[in-house]
Amino acid sequence: MHGKPKWLVGLHGVILSVIAVGVFSCKALQRSSEESPRPPTPAMAIYRGGVEYYDIDTGYLENTDTEPRRLFDITLSASDERGTPEILVLTGTELGSGSFIRLRDPKRPEWHKDFHRLWEGRVLFFQVHGNSVIVELWGAPGSRNRLRIVALYWVDYSSPIEPDVAPDGSRPA
Repeated sequence: MHGKPKWLVGLHGVILSVIAVGVFSCKALQRSSEESPRPPTPAMAIYRGGVEYYDIDTGYLENTDTEPRRLFDITLSASDERGTPEILVLTGTELGSGSFIRLRDPKRPEWHKDFHRLWEGRVLFFQVHGNSVIVELWGAPGSRNRLRIVALYWVDYSSPIEPDVAPDGSRPA
């Protein structure tokens, strides 16, 4: 009767070593996490906001140039002068390869943010410093694009409705 093959004995030793290291590491991690204090629960506030609904559709726009170019732009504003636009819903927007949507802040002319893809294919998240945002459609050379603006969500950060509410609903003393 033959003993266990050498490779199996070696493999068995490696497995036991990995298990021992893993158990030691887990115990060390567990110990260190028990010793470190938990961070305080962050407070949050609930703010008043609103939504502006639009039915803006550029139709299909093509860039026949050899350089990227702006095909369309529009300024959108919150109906409340204290409202800060934060979410733009662009359901039905189609961007050709290399094309993008650029957002600009009228209060900060040097600032812009380019989006080559939309979250879930239809939403942009951003923050500007006023109650307006400039939306631009930029087409890559030889591209076909369509911009559809459905809604603009805004928030009024000047006066919270529910100040300093922790996620568990408790309030500071």
